[in-house]
Amino acid sequence: MLFGYACFGSSAKLSVSEQQKIKCSHAHFQEFDDVAYKVVSRVGDLVD
Repeated sequence: MLFGYACFGSSAKLSVSEQQKIKCSHAHFQEFDDVAYKVVSRVGDLVD
């Protein structure tokens, strides 16, 4: 299994451009069965 992730601060602080990047990357990674995609606010969230 592969992992894709986007790490940004609080979603309330994201610019429109950053929100669009998350939306596009989520749609992109949904095309792959062996990729787990997760949006996190800190790197430590990846191990939860």
